[in-house]
Amino acid sequence: SGYISIGFQDIDDGNDSWNSMGNADYIVADRDTIQDYYLAYNLNISPLLDPQQDILSPLVTRADGKTMAEFSRQLSTGDSITRDKILSRTQKILWAQTTSGSWDRYHGDMCGSV
Repeated sequence: SGYISIGFQDIDDGNDSWNSMGNADYIVADRDTIQDYYLAYNLNISPLLDPQQDILSPLVTRADGKTMAEFSRQLSTGDSITRDKILSRTQKILWAQTTSGSWDRYHGDMCGSV
């Protein structure tokens, strides 16, 4: 089990710290689902499930202990509740993973950004 996640954060949000997770939109894939999450501020909490799921064509496959997630999403979702990131702007890409446990399990140092 475990999960993989990718996050999108506007470069100009002032999040200079390598571990700053705030003001970001997340896509999380676990054993058999892909879901849309968000974190409005840099709080020390797990991102929250977005009430408006904007993922299109989700597909999760597992083989040889590896998880592969495929999905698409509109560049601009119009989601004003959680302020989904408009992906035409310059973005910081955040990622995290675990090798066991569920989505709410802390990823430890298995994370990064580019």
